[in-house]
Amino acid sequence: MSNIIDGQPITHDILLRTVNTYPLIDNHAHNLLDSLTSLSCPLEICFSEARGEALQNAIETCALKRGVQQLSKLYNCEATLEAIKNVTDIKSYDELCKTCFEPTGIQCLLLDDGLDSLDGLRSVESHVGLVKCAKRIVRIEQIAEQVIGDLAKTFKTSEDEFVVELNSFRDPFNEKLESLANSDLVVSFKSIAAYRAGLNINCNVNDEDVALSLANFVLLCVKSEKQEIKLVDKILIDYILKLTIDIAVKHDIPIQFHTGFGDNDLDLLTSNPLYLRELIETHPTAKFILLHSAYPYTRQAGYLASVYANVYVDFGLVFPLISATGQQANLKELFEICPSNKILFSTDGHYLPESFYVAAIQVRETLGKVLLESVENKDFTIEEALKIAKQVMFNNSNKLYKLNLIPEIITSQEHVTETFTGMSKFALKKLKYNGVKYVRFSASGEVFLKPDLNTIVQLPYRPTHAFVHTLLENKWTPNDVEYDSTSSKPSYFSLCSRICLKNIIELARKEFGINFLVGIESEFILLKGHNNHETYQPDAVDNTVYCDSAAFQNPSTVSTIEEILEALQNQNIEVEQFHPESSPGQFEIITGPDNPLAAVDKVVITRQTIYDIAAKNCLKATFIPKPFNNHAGTASHVHISIHEIDQNKNIDDNHHSKLSRKERSFIAGVLQHLKAVAALTMPTSNSYERTVDHCWSGKWICWGVENRETPIRVCYRSDKGIKGGMDVNFEFKCVDATANPYIALAALLSAGIDGIKKGLELNMLDCQDDPASLSPENRAKLGITERLPDTLEESLSELKKDEDLIKSIGEDIIQCFITVKESELDYFKSLSKDKIYEILFEKY
Repeated sequence: MSNIIDGQPITHDILLRTVNTYPLIDNHAHNLLDSLTSLSCPLEICFSEARGEALQNAIETCALKRGVQQLSKLYNCEATLEAIKNVTDIKSYDELCKTCFEPTGIQCLLLDDGLDSLDGLRSVESHVGLVKCAKRIVRIEQIAEQVIGDLAKTFKTSEDEFVVELNSFRDPFNEKLESLANSDLVVSFKSIAAYRAGLNINCNVNDEDVALSLANFVLLCVKSEKQEIKLVDKILIDYILKLTIDIAVKHDIPIQFHTGFGDNDLDLLTSNPLYLRELIETHPTAKFILLHSAYPYTRQAGYLASVYANVYVDFGLVFPLISATGQQANLKELFEICPSNKILFSTDGHYLPESFYVAAIQVRETLGKVLLESVENKDFTIEEALKIAKQVMFNNSNKLYKLNLIPEIITSQEHVTETFTGMSKFALKKLKYNGVKYVRFSASGEVFLKPDLNTIVQLPYRPTHAFVHTLLENKWTPNDVEYDSTSSKPSYFSLCSRICLKNIIELARKEFGINFLVGIESEFILLKGHNNHETYQPDAVDNTVYCDSAAFQNPSTVSTIEEILEALQNQNIEVEQFHPESSPGQFEIITGPDNPLAAVDKVVITRQTIYDIAAKNCLKATFIPKPFNNHAGTASHVHISIHEIDQNKNIDDNHHSKLSRKERSFIAGVLQHLKAVAALTMPTSNSYERTVDHCWSGKWICWGVENRETPIRVCYRSDKGIKGGMDVNFEFKCVDATANPYIALAALLSAGIDGIKKGLELNMLDCQDDPASLSPENRAKLGITERLPDTLEESLSELKKDEDLIKSIGEDIIQCFITVKESELDYFKSLSKDKIYEILFEKY
């Protein structure tokens, strides 16, 4: 064997570089969750197989402590679980997935999509993009349950004679497996017999016994009120394994077996892989893969792979669920006896992207240490260690599953060096490489701006520019000589609107066990450049009405809108839809929902993009709330949905609103504080010209299901109807783009959280009509008695009186806000209405 590679002698450094740059085939993992379901999934599951109350103890394990250290480097935050959760709470889930997967070097994922303890799994195909290739592993027990479930539907719940022919199950089961085996997406079968009946498989199961067990299980399904019943009958499980192996051998498809440890519904004693010996010998041409290093039966698994040609061992799940020392010992036990061409890498990543990241970097770290030690101990030569690294990480799986992939080596040195230290510096280097020369900040006064490098993005319409969100920091710190600890001036920390919103999000999660998903609509008007009249008269690009296709007849308008949409998508902002709105030149862009801080960050970028591209095309974009007296105004509606982290506590109690307790209390809190909240969500005099009766803005303080004339509109998914336990969000209509979006959302969330804190009940009834058209008596019957303020002065007065809201948001930031707004009002008193409009159009 040559000891030369690329013209250089193979050294320890080259070995380690290979371990860190050779791509990975993850031969066993599970699907990520969609962004909505991820809100209810605790981060601790990445580091423990415990569930329920036992999961709370995961914080005391070395596995979690080590994982926290590694994730803190990735997320550029403090090395605490809370700090990491703060990052995951405020960042877009899609961005989290990209951040976690990019440094792993995983080229291909093989996904068992049968992990059904949570709904909301992403499809196998949707993982392409995070990795180059994704294939499916079929869990055979789940297929059997589906076939038996379909069979049960053909029977009635009668107590008469109940006969089930074996072929009524066998034939459709075989047909499904045949179809799956012929699919380009499927590369392996898998059994969780270890969970259901143990690995002591009977290879000579009797057809008569199978038929009886089948009949009993079908009858159980027929009588049960549950939609799904787990297949735990040992005779049936042994039988479906027999059928599966025949098809697997026919199509040369491997079969994975869960072996060794798992969560608490597993009998660890019967998950010892030695129980599979009879099965392995009975089917010598079948290819069996023992998952999870069979931990703690690793030596037993390695032994089986050494004495049987058709046995392979995967070492997933021990990364990251046991200590670094344990991982090294586990890998050494495999190398003691198991042939290196029989060992397969996997993460067993599931649900959250962090589980993939931590497992992948721990494998690279551990593999490098173990191989170097083996070379020092003369177990392998340096050349053999290099070959083993490539086998384990990529080549063995590529051959076994017939993937025919060409390994894509990680060639970016920045990428490699940042794998274990986070992505912020790498992101900056990447932007510089792509031609960015300038980074846009916004600054005012004596203040330090701390850039949040996780948010930096290149502007596609101005490629030499990038944009980054910032946090305000004190210019002086307690360690500075000139810092005055007795000063009555507020700190910049207390005035930072992003920090304010982050704190409220953290409070909701810690104190009340809830996360939020937020979407913010962007309505704007396109004008034909500057105004040249003596009186200010905005000149819109068209005079079309809502969703009128004529709005796209003007080539300049169409090209501007298309460029805006393309630029947003290039900045990783998902555009769900866009359309002309009801006022002249008015359009609305709806971006996908996200975590609260990420949602506001996105709307800031969206508005900036709209402004910049309109100007680039010799147009002017404006977000002014009421530009035209005789037309509907321009809002920035906010959609909020509430997601309880502990789903077991989300109780449906048949309230008239069809909302959960916390949802009701949240809405009740917002209704109670809405007069004060209006000062923060509608902070200009022009805002109150928009909120008038009969104009889709909601003047009466109330709520209604799908009612666009109420300030709070309850929106349900149309395909599920109005019933408990379904997807619902709340649209808050008394918000416009003259508001600081961070403060506006902080106000809405704070008001709602106060309602949850106080356990307020939603006594006001659903308003199904325009409240302004109802008689006072009919409004009173619904509990509608108050209107939103008519002026900014009235709203500010309400805000000054709302002590709970002030305390929740922060006294410093509210006091500064009130002072600024009162100064603006004094200034505008001396100006004409035309001059005020001119100022507003210039600013907004």
